[in-house]
Amino acid sequence: KSGAKRFLNGDLVKRFQFKGISIDLYLADETTFGTLTLIRTGSKEHNIKLTKIARLKGLKLLASGKGLCQVDDKDNVIKIINVNEDEILSILLNRIPNPKDRD
Repeated sequence: KSGAKRFLNGDLVKRFQFKGISIDLYLADETTFGTLTLIRTGSKEHNIKLTKIARLKGLKLLASGKGLCQVDDKDNVIKIINVNEDEILSILLNRIPNPKDRD
């Protein structure tokens, strides 16, 4: 018996519990790695801030890893603008804060 309990078994995210610890395993490729790094290593507050700024600019930051996107008035993705962590931060914040300063 492995001691692991599976709660989610999606294509891109595997969520399970191992020895009482909840673990999310994100499966990334070259097109999703940068965005997933940005979203999953930042604080909840920082992610909310980035999402709000994207909205104010008429954009959407997709936590799925798809990146920073242009959307239509029905919130459908028209075009992926960027998937690079530093470039997304530059577009949204006009700067690239150090990871430790992303609160």
